[in-house]
Amino acid sequence: PMPGMGMQKFTAHHEAEVKRWVAFLTEIGYLVPEPAPEPTKVAEAAPPAPTTMPDLGPDVQVEQRDNMIVLTISSDVLFDSGESSLKTTAKKTLDKVVAEIKKQYPNKQIRVAGFTDQDPIKSSSYKSNYHLGFDRTYNVAKYLETKGIDKDLLERLTLDL
Repeated sequence: PMPGMGMQKFTAHHEAEVKRWVAFLTEIGYLVPEPAPEPTKVAEAAPPAPTTMPDLGPDVQVEQRDNMIVLTISSDVLFDSGESSLKTTAKKTLDKVVAEIKKQYPNKQIRVAGFTDQDPIKSSSYKSNYHLGFDRTYNVAKYLETKGIDKDLLERLTLDL
């Protein structure tokens, strides 16, 4: 810095001097200002997702959590105890759910989550509740696919509680 000038005064003086030189050189045609950059186009946001779903019957609980719609269907509605094959009546319930998903949430990510309890497995077909939950989750997701839900939009999650 110059003697007797604090760093802030020198910096402010220096910046002012540079601006005067740039203005002078631009005025005489020595510097040509760059054109302003085009504004970046940001994709338009999709309209907000509906926050409610119609009544899907007594077997389906619907709730809003953060930015998600969460549907809960009790396992006894979908499966017989210790089994992973969907009940015939479960398919009717899932058909209602699929119709609403296609209508209100086309092309949205769907998470199929299977939860199991801590009761010991009594069936020899499954090593653990986790394995039973896995097959149940897989079968629900597979059924959704057969009803036209894109498999690439389906996320499968199994939790052993």
